[in-house]
Amino acid sequence: MRAPADDNFLIKNNINVVFNCTPSLPFSKNRIIQYKYQLAINDDLKANSIRNMALSLPAAVSTLIKHLKNNDRVLVHCHAGM
Repeated sequence: MRAPADDNFLIKNNINVVFNCTPSLPFSKNRIIQYKYQLAINDDLKANSIRNMALSLPAAVSTLIKHLKNNDRVLVHCHAGM
């Protein structure tokens, strides 16, 4: 599934914040997404990738919590489900 680029999915679910945990998967150009965050990590379950994700998580989680407290509709997308 390429949800960050799927306008129908984003509109149907009223998503306005996307965290994209892939280095190159594009975002939708639809203006419904007010905030776009790209965690440029390889989502492949390799040790180096897991380490890089762990280093990126503190800032991403802090930002995610801010959006959740604001009642934003958030999509976190990654292929491997890490």
